[in-house]
Amino acid sequence: MDMTEKAIENHQTDAYHNRVLNLITQVVCNNFNLPTTILSSKSRKRNVVLAKQTITYFAKKLLPSINLTDIGAYTNCHHATVIYSIKTIKGLIETNNEFVTNHI
Repeated sequence: MDMTEKAIENHQTDAYHNRVLNLITQVVCNNFNLPTTILSSKSRKRNVVLAKQTITYFAKKLLPSINLTDIGAYTNCHHATVIYSIKTIKGLIETNNEFVTNHI
């Protein structure tokens, strides 16, 4: 594969990831009754943090090829926070039926 083909493939992958991330964001923000612009916020309010963590969880679940740094760039957080977010939502899904019923 030459450099041009690789560049086109990377562009198409990035465009697909962005479309899926935007869709996840719309669905999650709608579910949490938050505007999609909340992703650029540094808010530490519980509902905002949970929404961002949920977006992060579904981004990794639905886009296994995306790297953590890209998810972090999209959700405005560090890649270590992405790892923590994924673990947190997995834990909530396993232990908190109310969270699953209301948000998943």
